[in-house]
Amino acid sequence: MRILFAISLLFVSPMSSAQDSEAPASTDSDTPNTSERYVPKFLGGDFGRGFVVTPSTRLTGVGGQPALTVGGRAGWLFHHTLVIGLEGHLLASPTVWHRDDQQVLSMNYAGFFADGILGAKRPVHGILHVFWGFGEAHWRQSGDVTQISETTSRMVMELQASVAYAPYEWLRVSAGPGFRFSPGGELLDLESREFWAPYAELSVAVGLF
Repeated sequence: MRILFAISLLFVSPMSSAQDSEAPASTDSDTPNTSERYVPKFLGGDFGRGFVVTPSTRLTGVGGQPALTVGGRAGWLFHHTLVIGLEGHLLASPTVWHRDDQQVLSMNYAGFFADGILGAKRPVHGILHVFWGFGEAHWRQSGDVTQISETTSRMVMELQASVAYAPYEWLRVSAGPGFRFSPGGELLDLESREFWAPYAELSVAVGLF
């Protein structure tokens, strides 16, 4: 029995050593890279984030009269494709109606926005913009602008599509049309629907795109 056991050990030892030599050596490429961050394909697939500031001006109208607004937005950019943040606008050109005397219309609103960037890797790309917020409109006497005669609160929603040009990684110039929805009460001769209007926006964004 001892002789048979010794012979079996002679056969088993070379076979086990051969199997160990045939086993592929583990490489670093076989192990998953845990440092890579997963980004959904609908967000572009590339990881990235940064702060974005966008001053803007708009040519619009209220009650059939032309008007100019100034404002801007500041938000956080996710994966080069999605920006979420705060936005606000102010009626910069006093819009005047003549009734018994001159009345100057003022309007301001602020809220939340979201931008979806289409084709962010290209110098020329598209932007879809959505806004929702609240504000107010009021009349002021033209002779004394501090005297407010009537005020109404408004809810504001906006949809916009823009074409953007990015000459540098940190700079983006965009322009495009949008539409303002503004449910709320009436203000003197202005009905609620007269605050609804299209607009054309020009903006310059600075950030980590």
